[in-house]
Amino acid sequence: VRADMLVEKNGQRFVAEVKTGTHAPNPAFPTTRRQLLEYGLAFDPYGVLLVDMEQEEIMEVSFPRAQVR
Repeated sequence: VRADMLVEKNGQRFVAEVKTGTHAPNPAFPTTRRQLLEYGLAFDPYGVLLVDMEQEEIMEVSFPRAQVR
């Protein structure tokens, strides 16, 4: 697993994935969603960011954590 960027703001670490094209910048696109989930699990960051270079937008993507009983 290799992220495009590791960034920090106010002491909080984020993993950022940069995408271009029609489908890839959409967090609902299966390949992109899987990749973002892998980053969240592998790096355990404060947050995962999806950067759409063409639209110049940054989206924070989160995944609910399962409750272990």
